[in-house]
Amino acid sequence: MSKLSNFTHYKYLIGIECRKSAMLSKELAEKALELRQMKGQDLQGLDIKGLDKLEAILDSGLVEVVKTKGERMLKEISTLKKKVMKLNLYEAQLLEENAHLKQQLAMMDTSIGQMGIHDQCCDHHSLELTISSLSSRVPPQNYHISSSDTCLKLG
Repeated sequence: MSKLSNFTHYKYLIGIECRKSAMLSKELAEKALELRQMKGQDLQGLDIKGLDKLEAILDSGLVEVVKTKGERMLKEISTLKKKVMKLNLYEAQLLEENAHLKQQLAMMDTSIGQMGIHDQCCDHHSLELTISSLSSRVPPQNYHISSSDTCLKLG
């Protein structure tokens, strides 16, 4: 190709790009105006027909917004209900465990009352307390200590 034909080709391509650019600039300006009008601005240029068209667009958009919002709220309500059900189940488990522990405590109190506390430490009816964590401490003087067990005299 000659330099003249290259120049003509580039001039032609630049012309196409300029027309594309002008068309995109015009479209951008129109869309910006539509957006401002949807926000309630720049309405003075619209006639009744244009206002009706804008109202219909906004109404259909609002219907979709309300529908989407409702769906999300229902989903959130469902999620919260599931959380409440889990918490209620956990609460029931804790109440059941608490009742069981109270029953065990009552049984222990009854057992201690039935066994009686004797003066002799380490007797088969006495209450023995063996605590490994206390082995490093020096026990108080009024406890009777055997060589193999730590006994607590209640009374």
